[in-house]
Amino acid sequence: MSSTASTANSESARAPRARRRLGRVGLLACLALLLPGCAAARLGGGGAGSDSIFESAEGRFRVLMPEDREESIEKVNTPAGELDTHSVTGAVSGSEIFGVFYSDVPEHTGVINVDAAFEGAINNSLAAAPGMALTYRNRTFAYGGPAMDYTLEGAEQKVWARIAVVGRRIYLIQHSGPKTEASEQNYNRYVDTFEVLTKAEVEQARGGLVG
Repeated sequence: MSSTASTANSESARAPRARRRLGRVGLLACLALLLPGCAAARLGGGGAGSDSIFESAEGRFRVLMPEDREESIEKVNTPAGELDTHSVTGAVSGSEIFGVFYSDVPEHTGVINVDAAFEGAINNSLAAAPGMALTYRNRTFAYGGPAMDYTLEGAEQKVWARIAVVGRRIYLIQHSGPKTEASEQNYNRYVDTFEVLTKAEVEQARGGLVG
């Protein structure tokens, strides 16, 4: 799946795109992370556009993604308190979206239960995507921490996703769209470029780059 992961054998995801509002669903009993669902996006117009590197000092990552993109921050009440969920989503086409989402787990919640986080991510993704089923999952290692690749599949749509725990931050990289080889190739092309920035790179990004 991704060249940065030690084991990679995943697929790419497809879900209706348009207003780039991938529905979100609150989460985890113990960690209370917020994850996006694939089913709540509204279908909209738009054709394939250009790609460029998006770099975020706040998000501490860089990734190749569509230039037709939108950033947002949503405050969500969880058992761990009010959390900020950050997202940047890009329209690949009228029916295909790629996005990166992240939240920081508060220190007072204690050690992150990685297995519970991964199970919660999958279960909440399923809850947010009626009619889709889990078709693949693979525990791996990416960006210096534990990760899980998984896919959801419906009659015509598919979702490719990777959730990764990096320190106190949880990233979700997700692609949704039609069940086609082209869609899967797009996901692999984007996710393979995802990098977590070093401290020096974050400082450089704060000096004028996006984010």
